[in-house]
Amino acid sequence: MRTIGRFGGSVLALTAVVGAWSLAARQASGLEIRPSVVLVNEMSRRNLLHEMGHIWIDQNVSRVERDRFLEFRGLRTWNAPKADWGYRGYEQGAEILAWALGDRTLTAQIPDNDPIQLAAGFELLTGVRTPTVV
Repeated sequence: MRTIGRFGGSVLALTAVVGAWSLAARQASGLEIRPSVVLVNEMSRRNLLHEMGHIWIDQNVSRVERDRFLEFRGLRTWNAPKADWGYRGYEQGAEILAWALGDRTLTAQIPDNDPIQLAAGFELLTGVRTPTVV
């Protein structure tokens, strides 16, 4: 796997987190997790990328970058519980990461989800261009 920009160290960190979680799960219940062997449908893959997007955002997006993202997307809140899900910056960020890093067969489940808008949001969050889907 080749990584670019700020994603490089994050991939290693995520691998370590998944590995540690797998070890803890095995010790607690005998369960073993092997993501490379599991067959998933497109929605499951998108959901996994969405949740991994939250982890990446937590570790890599500063308050200043969050504020810039909110302004760019025309949002008022990062993650207020009373705000509708689709109008929270935190959820939009995770949806955009999932869309950009997935195969893009599913549309991001947020307002203003035109591919050009999503790609611009991805670049704002990550500092890199949206990966090319092959």
